[in-house]
Amino acid sequence: MAAAVESTTTIKSASVPVPPVVPPSAAPKRKAVTKAAPKEKRLKRFRSYPTNKIQERIDRALHQRLFLIDTSATLTCPHHGGSSIKFSVLGSTGNVYEVTIAKVPRCSCPDAAKGNLCKHLLFVMLKVVGLPANHHLVYQSAYLTEELDQIVTALQTRLERLGRDVVANEEVQKFHADLKKGIKCDEDGDNAVSRKEVDGEDCPICFDEFGSNLSQLTYCKGTCGTNFHKSCIQMWTRQSAHKSAGPTCPACRQQWEDVETGGKKAGGGSPSRSEGYDNLGRLQGQSTVRDTSSYHSPYDGYKRRRYY
Repeated sequence: MAAAVESTTTIKSASVPVPPVVPPSAAPKRKAVTKAAPKEKRLKRFRSYPTNKIQERIDRALHQRLFLIDTSATLTCPHHGGSSIKFSVLGSTGNVYEVTIAKVPRCSCPDAAKGNLCKHLLFVMLKVVGLPANHHLVYQSAYLTEELDQIVTALQTRLERLGRDVVANEEVQKFHADLKKGIKCDEDGDNAVSRKEVDGEDCPICFDEFGSNLSQLTYCKGTCGTNFHKSCIQMWTRQSAHKSAGPTCPACRQQWEDVETGGKKAGGGSPSRSEGYDNLGRLQGQSTVRDTSSYHSPYDGYKRRRYY
């Protein structure tokens, strides 16, 4: 019995030792994956070539008498970000239009209001910025931030060197500057009634805000200087045309004097100029009759249409 116990003890003492428990090592940390910045998306479809309609307007911008009146400082566009620059452009019949170069360029003219890339905007790109007619940025309806920066850089080097074939004369520039300040002068230089401020004011006829586009506003030149929407005052004068004394100012009730006719009394209720824009063509020696010789394009057949 003693031998059996001893044998058992010997077997136990000769057994293989259990290795110590080693805690598992910590898993290696994964490297943080840096996501690439999302690619900027163009706000309108990219054009690889100009359409026939755009090519027509490029030809007009190159050959018609358009002039740059002034340029604003570079600001930040409140809608899409990026740079924004405004240009006042004298159209081929003397109307003044506001062109804005931003991520989505725009113009205040009727052609641009229809969704077209108008000749005034193309004039800025071709003759003011100085891009060649076949440059892809000329016929785009939207720009990327990098493209917009290229345009601004090109513009800064060009403005000092623009010639008289591009820039309006000093008389037009001064007259337009007075209009923007709310100072109205007759074309012979005489001061007229001072225009009231428009900031924060409403139209006395429709009670809507004026906004910042002075080209859509007019005012009582004869007496009080009160501002009105041009469309509102045109409707007012048409309805008052039957009066023997002619239409009166809705604010001061004195006889209405038309800003666009140099202070002459408005009669017959008809607008003094087409489409209600400031017209400075006479100061630049332009005809207010549109030359339509360049409007019959070889790209399409004859169409009955309005010309811009």
